[in-house]
Amino acid sequence: MAEYHELYRRARYYDIVFRRDVGREIDFLLAACHRHAGIEPASLLDIACDPGYHAWEAARRGLRSIGSTCGRRCWSWATPGARPRARGSSG
Repeated sequence: MAEYHELYRRARYYDIVFRRDVGREIDFLLAACHRHAGIEPASLLDIACDPGYHAWEAARRGLRSIGSTCGRRCWSWATPGARPRARGSSG
């Protein structure tokens, strides 16, 4: 894990290194909830979300979404629409 610490210091490269299809990942999570619990989730708690990709995508789909991270650098470049809520705004 130590090799990733330098990456977190250079947060602007996070998108380049970890680029993936978050929409498909949310599709998988929603399908797993439906298949194994028989429910359609109404919310998502994204722990260690860093820039908040999953929380943002879930919110875009209408789920109540909360992202939590310890990485202050990540919030500085989080999805712009997510930042106000991350800072405690009611907007």
